[in-house]
Amino acid sequence: MMEEHENIEKAHERVLDIMISYSPQDGRFVKKLADCLENESYSVWYYGKEMEPSMESYHASKQGPAKAIIDCKVFLQVMSIACAGDTQCQDELSLAHISNTAIFPISQVYFPVLAHHLTSGMKLILARINWTFFVKEEMFDENLEAFLKALKHHFTDQPDPTEDKEGDSEKGDDTKLDETSDQKHFWERHFPAKQEVTWIEFRENFLQDYGDRLADNFEEEQRKWVINLIYRDIFDLNKTIDKKTYETFAAEDTSKDVNHFYNRVIDYAIGCFAMKEVFSMESSVRLTAVENLGSFHTPGVIRALLGFLDDGDPNLRAVAALALGRTGTKSAKVINRLVKECNDEDRLVRQSSSLSLGKLKAVKQVPVLLEMWYELLSIEDVQLDLKKRK
Repeated sequence: MMEEHENIEKAHERVLDIMISYSPQDGRFVKKLADCLENESYSVWYYGKEMEPSMESYHASKQGPAKAIIDCKVFLQVMSIACAGDTQCQDELSLAHISNTAIFPISQVYFPVLAHHLTSGMKLILARINWTFFVKEEMFDENLEAFLKALKHHFTDQPDPTEDKEGDSEKGDDTKLDETSDQKHFWERHFPAKQEVTWIEFRENFLQDYGDRLADNFEEEQRKWVINLIYRDIFDLNKTIDKKTYETFAAEDTSKDVNHFYNRVIDYAIGCFAMKEVFSMESSVRLTAVENLGSFHTPGVIRALLGFLDDGDPNLRAVAALALGRTGTKSAKVINRLVKECNDEDRLVRQSSSLSLGKLKAVKQVPVLLEMWYELLSIEDVQLDLKKRK
């Protein structure tokens, strides 16, 4: 089971009120909305906004939008069919999620129209969040008033009275399950007298209860990936699953929510989806995410980065190794894993792991690393000698 991270740094200071993410086709709507928000004295930034001295750093590079996400208190995602297919918007939403930025979706089309255009990652991240719909232009002022009320309650840290508003029914909650008739949580439903069960038995019962819901939210390959996450990340590939590990992952009294374990799994899967989007080599926000990991190195981020070290893509393994050093996490699990990666077959992964160990000041690991390097140098000398002989 994964360890909690240590050595938490001071929380990042968020200096911007609102960052708006959008597709260029929605620019006219975004400008109108931003003007209204600024009239309410919120500081607002979006790509394409006229230069302001206080926001110069966001205009200075291609990483400006990513920096704005890290700095903002609210991430406003303007949803449309164009946005759903925009990889930049997908990357920005994923970064907002892993950096624990409050996300407010605003849509110009109703959810049933938009749903089949959304990627699995976007759909999952946005599934449990209240949306505001600006579909009819003549209702703009009315919709704006409702949105401003929700925004005000967020900034004043009060409950949002619009939380159960009628508009939410357009979206629904794809991941929340109906309570079962016996009102018992997963383990008690299936293994009431057992302290441990086989992984095969656990998996079969999990799919019996939640297979249909997984099918509603994930493609077949992704469903397999979620099941593998449970086996690998939660239960450490153990063929026998014990109740204590199950309850540790659940992290609270599961008797209060009969589907709490499933919902925790889905939350974890969403985080991993978002992490993979952010740290992929094609991501438009990867560099900023790596540079700012010290600001949001939650246990979920650490777990996901450790998981990426098993990925088949050496580029992703290298980024994950480098990112772990940026988090400042000095747990034995992180240090030992980085030492192991210094033996990776890929040179960039080895270098990234070594740099991270140096950044984490893993002094006790120096003799082990030196031994590895001497051995590696000897191997490379032999390979070079063989090439010369040819």
